[in-house]
Amino acid sequence: MGCRMRHNGHIRQRSENSFEIRYSIGNDPVTGKWKVRTVTVNGTKKQAQLELQRILKSLDNSLYAEPTKLKVNDYLYQWLPDRHLKTTHVLTG
Repeated sequence: MGCRMRHNGHIRQRSENSFEIRYSIGNDPVTGKWKVRTVTVNGTKKQAQLELQRILKSLDNSLYAEPTKLKVNDYLYQWLPDRHLKTTHVLTG
């Protein structure tokens, strides 16, 4: 059985009630370099710690999805045709 990579991250205070979270999401398959993401949390350090914990847990459980600027409307235009084909195939055999 292969070993699973544990992801890590850290928090730094940017200003009062603003914290920066940096976390690794693994290696880039093309370049082999580490991919690091940064998120700003406006709130307490405890809230930043909880957000980092949530992100790392989703990474460890392979549930992480990179944030995107794709609008819901655009996503649905991509998703609906594919969903229709799958549903039609299931119904018609």
